[in-house]
Amino acid sequence: MAIVVQRSIPGEELLAAILDSWPIVIFIGMSLSLSGIVMWALDNRKNSEEFPKFFPMGVFEGVWWAAVTMTTVGYGDKVPRSISGRLFGVVWINVGLVILAIFMGIITASLSSNSLEQVNNLYGMPVAVLNGSAEEQLAILQNAEVHVKPSYDELYKSVKNEETMLALVDIFSTTQHSEYYNTYKLYVATVLGEPVIYGAVLPKTSAALRSCFLSYQENHQLEIHEILEKFSKTKQYGGDNSSSGADYFDGNLFGYAVYGMFGLFLLALAVGLFWQYYPREKKAQEIQNRKAKQDVSKPDQKTVKTNLEVNGHQRNTSSNCGEHTERLMAAQSAELLAMEDELKAFRKNWEKNFRALQERHKQEQQRLFELDNLGYEM
Repeated sequence: MAIVVQRSIPGEELLAAILDSWPIVIFIGMSLSLSGIVMWALDNRKNSEEFPKFFPMGVFEGVWWAAVTMTTVGYGDKVPRSISGRLFGVVWINVGLVILAIFMGIITASLSSNSLEQVNNLYGMPVAVLNGSAEEQLAILQNAEVHVKPSYDELYKSVKNEETMLALVDIFSTTQHSEYYNTYKLYVATVLGEPVIYGAVLPKTSAALRSCFLSYQENHQLEIHEILEKFSKTKQYGGDNSSSGADYFDGNLFGYAVYGMFGLFLLALAVGLFWQYYPREKKAQEIQNRKAKQDVSKPDQKTVKTNLEVNGHQRNTSSNCGEHTERLMAAQSAELLAMEDELKAFRKNWEKNFRALQERHKQEQQRLFELDNLGYEM
């Protein structure tokens, strides 16, 4: 008997396995956050350059260090300097290795459970079988969740629509059903080597009973299936709920650990933000209060000082105005004289250069005339 299943997209099973492991991803995130806060608290006093004292930035650098250390990458850009920080680093390296090993093991187990190519038992699986076939009998004997179909088209369509996990068909019929496999994108995952023998032993002289039994079986197959389903208790196949990560948190130690880590993370975050921002605000408020008290206790001195400054300013206004005007006129006169001297110097220099240029031009003309008189071609 052949097991026919739906074709999967390359990488789909790996993605489904990772999504099935989302509780472990949450656990890893909580572990990274807590270890980053702890490292910042242990090392920020002696190593404020790599783990700044500013809480949000310091915790961010701590989480980065925890992620790099847990994956054994070790860039070396963040290194604990204090003794307590280094001891915690040794502990976190080993804890991180264990956490990653658990994560990889869960993904591997999920991939194995989702694969149907190694199936050798149909217990609890939703299986589509042809009505009245030997495959139906085998599925019932192995206590599967049987879905009886009247035709091969309905059989394969149930697998395509994910009504059932697989279809159980006769191995010799698979060679004639390539059209169904191409239409519904199915393939034969594996073959069950289970022989199925069924029958009834009757006396030789019970032809009427035999005929009645066969007639009843043929006309009441649905009732027979309902009776079998009623008295055969089938548990749900475990692989069908592999993506339900809520079972990790359903009253077990892992769920309590994740909840506890989440609570510790929120508590550490609240304490860090309170430590970072509350003292500064309180200190600033205290400084403002002190200044206000000083202003209230010394009003007379400020008033006297202000009055003195106003009187002195009124007295010195008239004298300062005259002196300022005189200095401004003297500076402007000096600038005008300097500009006039520069203009005279420029004019004298220009005339000198112009005369020199005229003299040189005259000498060159005389030289040309001499060369022409000597017979040189010009």
